[in-house]
Parts: sequence; C-alpha cells; structure tokens
Amino acid sequence: MTQLLGVVFVFVYMPILLSKLGKTEYGIWLTLTAVASWLVQFDIGYSNGLRNKLTKLVAKSKQKLAREYIGSSLYYFSLYTFIAMLLLLFASSAIKISDLLNFDSASNNYLDIAIFIIVFSSMIHLLLGITNSIAYSIHLSFIPPLRNMLFHGVILLGAIFIDSDGFNDVKHEGVYYLSLIYLSSVLISNLSTSLFLYYKYKEVRPDFRKIDHGKFSETMKTGSGFFLLQITAVILFTSDSVMISVLLGSEYVPEYSLSNKLFLFIIMMQGFFMAPLWSLYTKMYAENEIKKIFIVLNKTLRISIGVCLLILPLTFFGEYILNSWVRSDELYNKSLFIALSALTMLRVFSSNFSTLFNGLGVLRFQIAHSVLAVILNIFCTVFFVKHMGFGTEGVAMGTVLAMIPYLLFSPLYIRKKMCLDNLG
Repeated sequence: MTQLLGVVFVFVYMPILLSKLGKTEYGIWLTLTAVASWLVQFDIGYSNGLRNKLTKLVAKSKQKLAREYIGSSLYYFSLYTFIAMLLLLFASSAIKISDLLNFDSASNNYLDIAIFIIVFSSMIHLLLGITNSIAYSIHLSFIPPLRNMLFHGVILLGAIFIDSDGFNDVKHEGVYYLSLIYLSSVLISNLSTSLFLYYKYKEVRPDFRKIDHGKFSETMKTGSGFFLLQITAVILFTSDSVMISVLLGSEYVPEYSLSNKLFLFIIMMQGFFMAPLWSLYTKMYAENEIKKIFIVLNKTLRISIGVCLLILPLTFFGEYILNSWVRSDELYNKSLFIALSALTMLRVFSSNFSTLFNGLGVLRFQIAHSVLAVILNIFCTVFFVKHMGFGTEGVAMGTVLAMIPYLLFSPLYIRKKMCLDNLG
C-alpha cells in the first residue's frame, strides 16, 4: 500500500511542478535530482555489503554480533560521509555546475544555493539509507516503501504549498524552493523510519560500545563489488536527464522524464515483489537449496511476463494518458514511447537475474556487463542524437542496445554457476 501511495504522490506533484516552473526550469530540477541520485549511490558498497552480512548473521541467530556490525559500520561510515560532503560542497562551489550541465536559466543566482542544499541533502540521504539495508536483512520489506512514501509525500505537500496563491511568480526561484522541500523530505522520511526501526526492533539497534574498524572493513570488502555495480547502474539508468541536458538542452528533459515516469510505474511494480527476494536468495544459497532457487527464479520470470503485458496499453494509449496527466499536449513523442516500452521490458526481465546475482554475491559477471553497458550507452546515445538526428528517443534507444548483452548472457551464466555448485 505504501509503495502504491508513493507512486501516486509522484504522479500528483510532477504536473503541478511542471506547470508552476515551466519546461526549462523544471528540466533543470529533474537534472539536479538525477545528479542527487548519483550522489546517494556513492556509499562505496557499504549498504549492500552490510545487508548481505546481516542477513547471514540473523539467519544464524547471531543478533548480538549483528548489532555490533551495525554500530561499527554506522560509526565509520558517518566519518566517510562527513568527509565526502565537505569535498562535494567545496567542489560544487568551485565548479560552475550550471555551465557544465548546459543550464540556460533566468534563476542562475539561485542555482548555486540550490545545488549546495541538494548536495547536503544527498549526503544525509546516503548516511541514513542504512535503514533500508537493515530492514531487508530481517525481512521487514515494508520499511523501504514507507520511507519512500514519506519522502514523496513531503514533496507533494511542498508542491501544493508553492502552487498556492502566495507563490504566483515562483518560476525564477522555483529550483531554490524545491531544494528546500527536498531537504525537508530527506530529513523527515529518513529520521522517522530510522527511529521507528530502532525503537520497535531492538535486535538491530546499533551497538556503539564495541566499535571495531575490522567489522567495518569486512563489510566494505563484501560490498566493494556492489559499489562498482551501483555506480554503473546509476550511470546507465539515471544519466538520461544529464545527457539530454548536455546534448539537447534542459527544456527537453521533461519530455523524456515525464514519459519515462509512466513506465517507471511498471518497474516499481516489478520491484515490489523482487526486493525481498535478494535476502531470500542469500539465505537459500547459504543453505545449499539450489533447486528452490531455480523454482523461485522461474516463478518470478512468469510474473514478469504478466507485468510486461501492462506495457502494451500504456504504449497504445500513451498520448492520451500523458496529455491528461500533465495537462499539456506538448510533451508526447510517439518514437520515445516505443523506445521506452522496449527499455522497460528489458529492465523488468533483467531485474530477475540482477536480484539473484546480488543475493548470491555474483559480482564479476555483473560488473563486466555493467561497464560494457555504460560504454555502449554513451556511444550509442551520442551517435543517435548527434549523428543520426534523433531527439530524446535516441537516448532511450542507446540504453536499449546497451542492455541486450546482459539479458542474453545472464541465463547461461546462472545455469553454469548452479551446475558447478552442485558438482562441488
């Protein structure tokens, strides 16, 4: 329910912000939030490494040791986050990011402040994001969607507030106001879910009495491979707004982002039942239940077929749905919708294998294909947009071509790995 509410909140506030800010200013905001999503992933693999470690400890009923790992990891990661935040704030003040991202805005005087706030907010989001890892490790899969719902709920309230009569001419300061709303949503969503988790579930409350750098290092060693995966995944799936802003201009970002948001609803539905499976796969693999792993994988693949069927009506009636949603007929691009349909299908099916690989700790295969995908994505996107004359659909087409090798080779690799494990 919370997952659905979070999606509803997004669909309500996006057209409000578009109408209030205009295409150019809202395009700038979408690009900045894309950059923020990059920063949130710079946890050097800490969160995923901790998640896998805690899942194994909880499965062995070692709650006391798990609390020590949480305390040690949180302590040292706080230091890392603080240093990273100082460096990023210094970099954001030294580099003219608005020029770097090809922003053509009447609100450049406010952009520097907005960027400063977004960087600070992203680091807070990064640090407190440990809540999700802990929740998944003890199979409390309702907490991450709750956190997400609160985050978007605060943004919705902020959007309604700036849409009121007191903010009739907010366009030129809109990005600045949104950055303040973004900071508020980060603080409220993260602090509330963290306090709830640690108060309600004492078995995962951080134990700071035995701070041990060795435990943190062990977690980081486990998660270092995940960090490379996170970075490549972020570049592959969230760099579209940045690439469009650089190659075409920020005024083209809403066309792509709002259309893609409709298809992201399908991705979220897939993620709703996939998220808890990561820890389940880890547990089954630790208990050598190979046959059960294949049974679960086959079930999720069949479910994915049903999820993909929802893409068809979205594609055929995309123009009506998009125009009705954003109350504008200037953003629909038929070619873009077709490309996003293909991209969404690939993402839905590939998520089955990514979740399994993450649960089993299969990193080298994923890293190799992720790096390949990033290179292909950049090359194909630039080629389609700059040399073939495509618009935003060229960006989606580049990502489609980049993802195909991973989806082709994943089933072969997992079957080979399981066969070797059985022989072993």
